[in-house]
Amino acid sequence: MYPVNKFLSSYEFNGWTVSLHYKLPHQGWKIHVSATYKNYQTVLNHVVWLAEKMNFSFKFASSSKLVEKLLDTHSVRESGGKLITIYPKNQTHCLFLLKVFSKLLGRFPGPNVLSDNQFAGTDNISYRYGIFENKSSESLFYKGKSYEDKRLPYFVLPPFIKNDPFAKYVYPKKSTDPHWKNLHIEGAYKSTLGGGVYYGTYLKEKLIVLKEGRFGVGIGTDQAIAKRKNECQILDKLQGKHYPLVLGNFTTQNNYYLILQKITGLTYYEYFATNGPVVVEKNLCEKSMTDFIEVIKNLISVVAYAHRKGIILRDINPANVLVDTRTREVYFIDCADSIFIDSQSCEKIKTLWYTIPEKRYNTYAEDWTKVAWLILDGLGGVNRNLCLANYTQVREIFSKVIKYQGFSSNWLAIIEKLYTEENESTKVSQLLDNPQLKKVQTTINQNKKLGQLHLLESELNSYLLEALSERDRTLLAKFSNKTCKNVSKFIKNELQRFTCQDDMLYLKSGSVYSPYINGGAAGRLYILVILATKFELIELFPQLEKFLSKFSGRYVKNATISSGAAGLGMLMLYAYVITGNKEYLQYAYKWNELVEVLSFSLSGQKVWANYQFESKLDESFNNGNTGIRYFQSLLRGDNYEFKKGDKC
Repeated sequence: MYPVNKFLSSYEFNGWTVSLHYKLPHQGWKIHVSATYKNYQTVLNHVVWLAEKMNFSFKFASSSKLVEKLLDTHSVRESGGKLITIYPKNQTHCLFLLKVFSKLLGRFPGPNVLSDNQFAGTDNISYRYGIFENKSSESLFYKGKSYEDKRLPYFVLPPFIKNDPFAKYVYPKKSTDPHWKNLHIEGAYKSTLGGGVYYGTYLKEKLIVLKEGRFGVGIGTDQAIAKRKNECQILDKLQGKHYPLVLGNFTTQNNYYLILQKITGLTYYEYFATNGPVVVEKNLCEKSMTDFIEVIKNLISVVAYAHRKGIILRDINPANVLVDTRTREVYFIDCADSIFIDSQSCEKIKTLWYTIPEKRYNTYAEDWTKVAWLILDGLGGVNRNLCLANYTQVREIFSKVIKYQGFSSNWLAIIEKLYTEENESTKVSQLLDNPQLKKVQTTINQNKKLGQLHLLESELNSYLLEALSERDRTLLAKFSNKTCKNVSKFIKNELQRFTCQDDMLYLKSGSVYSPYINGGAAGRLYILVILATKFELIELFPQLEKFLSKFSGRYVKNATISSGAAGLGMLMLYAYVITGNKEYLQYAYKWNELVEVLSFSLSGQKVWANYQFESKLDESFNNGNTGIRYFQSLLRGDNYEFKKGDKC
């Protein structure tokens, strides 16, 4: 996107075009001009015309992709809306330009820039103090000291500026709308450029969720306010059954707010990652499977109810479904993207991990396909292969996964019904009544006859260290320089933080429990072993080895080094090298069995699902196929030629 009139072009970078009429100072007051996607070209033309007349320096978003990113409803709040940045010469020049822009450009609608103060009488003209050319430095300087240029979703002055020199030109940001008197906001579930999702109370007693749609944010059919108004209309039709009840809505300062009944429970992802049959101890597995079947039945009822009301839910995913763990009731909590069946929408909701056939979008079949993927998620996360593998391949992987876990093969028929037919809620519910679904068989793996593997501790260390989370690397570096006494205390405290279930060790990571190298129990235990070895804390080794033995192999949904089976297998190889105990080698082979289960063929080559959702293979070491192949080569004793550059 370029202006129609000529302008002084100095250089371009990362989707920006810069026009310099004078040399920029390192820092100072700068002005942002926002716009909507519809009027941006017109606003840009006016700014460029003014620049030629008034000789001020500026930059603007010239790439369509950058413009879309800066206005995307899911974009970050700190930079959203900053389509044009003006660089005044000094404070006096800044005030002069603010007055000019407010008079000549202030009538154009645009989203508020949250990091700035809005100039009086405008939505689209704002200012803040900060660095002018970020390429030179990220620090502000004042009297020989450096300060961070904080980019926050609200206006903040650097420590060396006590008062805002333009404060008298700023309207108070606090809304006087009477609805706020009845609302008490306690926190936020999430905040994006399109608006926040907050929680609190309404009328001093009702627990509520407040959803915000910000003015001017969004592109095409993905308009923040339009989405929230659509959600209100959909929820009014659903009348609170299986869905949040609408308690009110209002518009203030151009933004739209939807007040909803708060529904408590775990997200579907949190539910199957903490209570599902994949993660519970084996003796609890059949009870967990019985509960899981009830959850799926209730989910089907939720979707069928919406369809009877003529509504396609569309964005069915593990974050938008809530499960009451006590009653196993299921609720759908985000209808912003839902549509009425006769809306003739051409928009396609691309749900992460939930790829579906093109012809199914915007039909009832879209919802049933996504219910099938929820089942795949809850019983093994197999849908994460969907971006690379076709349905036949995914079905085959799922078949291997449920066999590996001892789950009933009848789950295949349920997936098939949901995937292949238009509306099969009744027949699927009948299939869920099959008592065989509740049965879970315990498979006994025969021990493999083991030879001697010649592995290098230093080589294993180099790869495992790189796969660690940043937090674990920082902890290792920190305690490597502490005293023996401090390290011993740290290790003992950390050992108390692990959660042990059956044959797996977990560490709480966010809202779920992780066993993995990157951010999970395996990574933390690994650094504890390194520290205990370095400081010769012999008395701690029996407990450390006891915990290492808990990684003897069970199902995880990924095969990668950082967050999957290959990484856990690598940890067992490391334990084998430092202890000489072949039991750890046996565990490594068990993890390799799962690595094989999670593989599929693509263009004649054995591959595994990406750690991140992408349509092409990830061949990196930590999160892709290279590391998995390397782990398997170690088990085979191959002379695997591996270049350090392959890690990236």
